[in-house]
Amino acid sequence: MEEEPTTEDVLGIAHEEDIKGRVEDLEEIIEEILHGKEKVSFTEITDPIPSRSERVMTYLSLLFMASQRKICLRQDELFGELYIYSYGNKEQPV
Repeated sequence: MEEEPTTEDVLGIAHEEDIKGRVEDLEEIIEEILHGKEKVSFTEITDPIPSRSERVMTYLSLLFMASQRKICLRQDELFGELYIYSYGNKEQPV
């Protein structure tokens, strides 16, 4: 007999699907913004986002995308601006 999923199981699945959906949406947005550009700043992407928690989720989504080699992230100094490059960009810094 199969056990019923717990509330924690259901919330975990919903959270995972939410992150995947957010990453997919963000990929499209970044692709549009980067079209014809070398890079885009984190500030440029998050300025229109009013909620701090939404900005944090955007940051986490960017880290996830970078780990999948969909984008490259660069920050020249601690607490400085974060820049996003498309992964195949020949102009991206090393």
